Amino acid sequence: MYLYTQNQIVAWRVGPSDDGKKGAQIDMLIDRADNLVNICEMKFSHNEYTVTKDDADSLHHKAERFIAETGCKKSVSLTMVTVSGIAHTGYWSEIHNSITSEDLFKA
Repeated sequence: MYLYTQNQIVAWRVGPSDDGKKGAQIDMLIDRADNLVNICEMKFSHNEYTVTKDDADSLHHKAERFIAETGCKKSVSLTMVTVSGIAHTGYWSEIHNSITSEDLFKA
């Protein structure tokens, strides 16, 4: 059986709102055919990246603004794209998925 899926990959941003909410920029947004949207934050570090409270808060804000502005009804997955993955310390449990450069560039 062959399952055909179609995904759309874009960057997304919105400016501050009239009611004082700050703007948001999403590095990579993957709108998937399986009713899931990956909101991707890209970070560079030579070692595993440690997710801070500010990182987690920023990603949650981006997801909230994206849903509010677009009316998205799909499930949203917070995803970090890093060179060496994310360290399992700090706020790592706030992140739903982690993608490394090795995942992206496997032959």
